[in-house]
Formats: sequence, structure tokens, C-alpha cells
Amino acid sequence: VGNVEIVGDAGQPRERFLERIRADPGRAYERVEVQRRLTEYVEELRRDGRFEARGAHRIVAQSDDGRSVDLAVTVDPGPEVAVRYEGDPLPENVIEDLVPVRREGSVDIDILEDSERRIVAYLNQQGYWKASATAARREEDGRVEIVFTVRKGLLYRIEGGPQVTGGISMPAEEIRPILKGLEDGSVFVGAMLDAAAAQIRGIYLSNGFAQVKVESAANELNPSPSGEGRIRPVIMIV
Repeated sequence: VGNVEIVGDAGQPRERFLERIRADPGRAYERVEVQRRLTEYVEELRRDGRFEARGAHRIVAQSDDGRSVDLAVTVDPGPEVAVRYEGDPLPENVIEDLVPVRREGSVDIDILEDSERRIVAYLNQQGYWKASATAARREEDGRVEIVFTVRKGLLYRIEGGPQVTGGISMPAEEIRPILKGLEDGSVFVGAMLDAAAAQIRGIYLSNGFAQVKVESAANELNPSPSGEGRIRPVIMIV
């Protein structure tokens, strides 16, 4: 290694940083090892809350005798990032999967929007049919704060079981297993109702009803005396 230019802020004395990534002048240059150690350093920054940290290096020149190279090491620690949650709490053991900013090392708009969808889908699976989640990014003094506002809403249960209407030609014993999970008193999960409708449509198609239409609807009733939401699911067959 000959001359080394550090572009950006390594966050520590130059000599210590270059020694750490094995890019200090005079050392035998091992490209893979330098990048591996630089990657480890970036991952450490991300564990410390700098999810957008980046690091790379490249050869910028080679000596005439071919015995040394000059390097440029780019380090961008990125802003310090804090993630907060307001509104209804989420279980600690699922937050990392629902909001993977640490794993992805990013808090860009796509990651945040995907996290919003993950949170809503998770709460929907728990029976919170009208759950919502919004993320706001605030930047101040080189620091980024991501605030997720979570609203579960009412927990919805099924009232009276699903109604199957229309031109029904399937035996009841064939339909009943498809409606499992949609029984009276069950927590309502919209995806289960949609899946049941799709499965019924598939059976009709396989039996030759090429133009069959199967639609589902979640009819909301007045809340129960306990304050829970109530749904009467309907599957309509044409």
C-alpha cells in the first residue's frame, strides 16, 4: 500500500482506522481482506444506529515499478437514526421482521412503505381489520428520527358464520372444510375469506363452470356489547 486518501469521515484517527482495515501504508495490499474489514466496520456502525452507513475502497494509481498501489477509501457513516413507535404497541419479538431497517441498512421511502404494509398485514392477521400504520421521517442536526404511528382499531369477530349464496351446486360437506376459520366467534381475517372464495371458484372451474364468478364481502355489523367489532362474511356464487 502506498498513499491512501480517506474520503468522508471514518470517525476515528486516520492511522488507527487504516490499520484496522489493513490499508495502512507499507502493508502488503490484500484487496479482499481490506474490503472484508471495511464491511465489518460499516456493519458495526449500523449496529450503533447508523443504518445508512456505507464504505468502499478502490485503487486510484499504481507505481511505475508495479510494487505499490495508491488507494481511495470512502466512508460515509450516514446520520444517526432512531426509530420510535407511537400509538398502539407492537410485540418486541416481531418488530425486527416488520420493520427491517436494521437488517436492510436503510430507511429510504421504499423500506418505510414496505414496513407500513407489513405492520398492517400482521395486525390484520390478528383480527384488527381496520388497522393502520404510518411512518414519518424527521431530520434535524444530522440526526434522523423515524416515527411509526400504529392504530389497531377494533378487534373483529365473525357473527353467525359465513353465508354462501347464489347458484350453489357443491355439496355442503365439500364447502364446509373450505370455510374453516370463518366460524361463528372466530377472529375475522380478511385474507381467509378471500382465500375461501378463491378456493371455491377453483373447484367450480375444475368442474366445468368456465364463467363462474365468486365474490366475497365483509358486512360490518354494530359492535358487540363488549366493544368488539362484528363481521358477517358473505360468499356470493354466480
